[in-house]
Amino acid sequence: MRNVIVLPHPRVFLVSSTYHTPNGPLHLGHVSGPFINADVVARHLELQGHRVFRVSTTDARESYVALEARRRSLSPERVATHFHDLAAETLARLAMPQDSFFNTHDPGRRERYHETSRRIAERLECSGRVRHSRVRYPRGSATGQFLVGGFVLGNCPRCDAGVAGACCEDCGLWFSTDQLRDPRPRLAGDGPLTWAERGAAELDATAAFTLANVAPRFPADYHVLYEDYLKWNGPALPLTHPLGWGVPWTGPDREPEVVHHSYAIGAHASMHAVAEEFDRISGLGDPFDPASGITKITTGGYDAVLPWMFHVAMMDEAVAWEPFDHHIITRYMLLDGEKFSTSRRHAIWAHDYVRAGLPVDALRMYLATISPSVTDADFRLAPFAAYVTDVLLPRVVRRTEEAAGRIAEPAEPSAAAADRARHAVDALGRALDPASFDLRRAAAVIHDWCAGEAAVTEPYWWCRVMAVLTYPVMPSWSMRLWRWLGTDGDPRLAALGERTRPRHGEPLGLPDLAVDPAVLRTVARPDDVAIP
Repeated sequence: MRNVIVLPHPRVFLVSSTYHTPNGPLHLGHVSGPFINADVVARHLELQGHRVFRVSTTDARESYVALEARRRSLSPERVATHFHDLAAETLARLAMPQDSFFNTHDPGRRERYHETSRRIAERLECSGRVRHSRVRYPRGSATGQFLVGGFVLGNCPRCDAGVAGACCEDCGLWFSTDQLRDPRPRLAGDGPLTWAERGAAELDATAAFTLANVAPRFPADYHVLYEDYLKWNGPALPLTHPLGWGVPWTGPDREPEVVHHSYAIGAHASMHAVAEEFDRISGLGDPFDPASGITKITTGGYDAVLPWMFHVAMMDEAVAWEPFDHHIITRYMLLDGEKFSTSRRHAIWAHDYVRAGLPVDALRMYLATISPSVTDADFRLAPFAAYVTDVLLPRVVRRTEEAAGRIAEPAEPSAAAADRARHAVDALGRALDPASFDLRRAAAVIHDWCAGEAAVTEPYWWCRVMAVLTYPVMPSWSMRLWRWLGTDGDPRLAALGERTRPRHGEPLGLPDLAVDPAVLRTVARPDDVAIP
């Protein structure tokens, strides 16, 4: 078996989930895309023998944080910190550990983040790439608050879908707030709209924001988002807006409400914070230095693609910096046919799921099976319970238990078994390669392996391969099987060919993956989470 599995040369990877907005708890829509993809690709790389660092942060200065703070009559910092901490707890309980999942509002980090943001703005100013103008923004007549981001609703100027702020989740278009059709306040307390001008800064991205720079980093299916952006907005990127919550703009024509846009300089500053944190925990320097040799992967949804592309727009000859090498993108996970929504409370909170004692590995496997890797998917409770009962338990769990029960003494695998193992491991590698990541295909590899006859004819080697294939998706289940087979540590391809002695004196003890429908129904209606 050792000669069958070819291991890659070990490398160093940074895996970073796209910046989660901490305006509420993580829901299963978040989990089904950025977070499970980040964890699965990290585990797959570790399985191959690579060194992987997981470093992520949250987008605390997004408009939805300010919106939730106003709804609760709390400060945005308090809202962001509470939901950041809840997300960190939830990720740990979902077997999605982070080497660092940090909050840029933590003591000592906030000022560094603000200073980094100001330094980026000053560099762009000095390079002559920032243009200044006066821009019309909607404003609440009753409160005087400028209504940008999540505070203003309307319809997409191209497809007429309902939107919030300046981007359409249906067709992917980004536009300026004054192009909204039928703009209206989200909160009735803001009163009828008025319009007022404020100073605005935008980045002249003519030189850097080209398809030649964008295309190598994003799948071809997403190039249309870039092309649409240019057609609608030209090669310019808004750097500020009058949200009033965020890093104050200190450039020319400064005004009290005008802050850095969280999807432009804000996201860029967050990337720098990730780099700083990576260096702190690894001692390997700046991963975004082109000479670092570190491969950088980020995961996110369809709505994160253009903000990622905006990083490319900020490339500058004066700075030795490269954006992420791989962007693992998913479409939307729906809930009963409608998009998950924190603000509308159309969600299943992930912390409710784990606190109810429902099986994590069963959820992870089902999310992999229906992953919105290519098209939107729909999460429904009844099909999830049916998958566990009709597929996962009989075809995966019981088949593994039966195979383990057949093991006597480990013997060398037959040539046919070794060949089947190689094909399965290669298929998993193709499915989880960062450049062509497809979680559904990975789940299919596991299902196909379970259908093989080697579970009967060569159960020992079938179980060892099973532990390896399931490790990225069902880690707790996989690790228990691996260790019962006699190998310490986590599953690794380098150890696949070892002939170890199973621990027949111990019960197999695989985690219980059964889902109680009655308990599952209790998490279907999310409560409003109190902030103490």
